[in-house]
Amino acid sequence: MKFVRYQGQHRLSQIYLKHFGYKKDGKWYISVWYKGDNHTDILLIRDFTNETNVFDMPFYEEELKRFFENFSNKQLENHYGKIIKSIANNNFIPKLKNLLFTFVANLICRSIPHRDSFNTLLLDTQLDRFFFKK
Repeated sequence: MKFVRYQGQHRLSQIYLKHFGYKKDGKWYISVWYKGDNHTDILLIRDFTNETNVFDMPFYEEELKRFFENFSNKQLENHYGKIIKSIANNNFIPKLKNLLFTFVANLICRSIPHRDSFNTLLLDTQLDRFFFKK
């Protein structure tokens, strides 16, 4: 896969959002109600929560730089339909349960408040105090 310098990355995956949206003229849309507004907006799913390189890691090597985004796209989001179907049918096999846990953790990592907290911890020069008893 060719490395694209500037890549649109979604805080909420498009596959996930399609379950809440609708298709019109070959494009997927979602209704959004922003806090403080007294109306809803209709947005293209491909544009909603799309930011440039928001999940790129601070590495030079391309594979490491996009690890989080590539893992999400290739190994996690492809299974989302199976996860939803198994929940709806009350037929939850262990493999899908593990994927669900990973998917939820992935969503937490993508949310702005949690990401800010993680970044604060990672920038702390005494990070070890959070993980080790002294």
